[in-house]
Amino acid sequence: MKQIIAISVAVTLVFSNPTFADIQRFSQNPSLQEQGNLIQMSIEIDASISDVWKLVGEEFENSKVFNVEAASTYFFEDGGPRVGSRRRTVGTDGTFIDVQIFQFSRQNHTVSWEIIDTDLAPISFGFSEYRLKSLGPEKTRLTQVSGFQMENGLMNAGMRLRFPTILKTELVGIKEFLETGRQITASTARKVRNAHKRRIAVSKNW
Repeated sequence: MKQIIAISVAVTLVFSNPTFADIQRFSQNPSLQEQGNLIQMSIEIDASISDVWKLVGEEFENSKVFNVEAASTYFFEDGGPRVGSRRRTVGTDGTFIDVQIFQFSRQNHTVSWEIIDTDLAPISFGFSEYRLKSLGPEKTRLTQVSGFQMENGLMNAGMRLRFPTILKTELVGIKEFLETGRQITASTARKVRNAHKRRIAVSKNW
């Protein structure tokens, strides 16, 4: 798994350090976003807002449904998604990313999380958020806002190249699963992504 976010951040370099404990917490210092790399993507899904929310909010621990590089995802504790819940995603290569929810609103259909630990790569901070907006009984706009900062310029450059594809793959994976019931895989990711690429709105600060 080459992901550093939620929900999916990624790199292609291998590091020997088992964990990177100096990760800053966006929830404790929102001004970090002024230093980081920000990206926003939106996609419209032919499903009700309750069905979309169930997958990305209520079943937050089940991101492997649309994360092609995840072998498993699970909460560390019982009780379901809530502020403070911690989720681990284990990649197909055995690496892990731990995130913690710092905002969760069923009323506003919003969930935000941040990276708290990983053995994947030296990241200064990483966070992500899903926002939902109903466009009709069976149409929902899903927006994902993400930010990250790596510990050196080379890593940042590599992440900027790779990260948009990661987010696009997850968003079309969510759309594919909710509209067809099919789970996106590593072998189908490119085809599914290309089929929906014109339906994704993207903005970024780099």
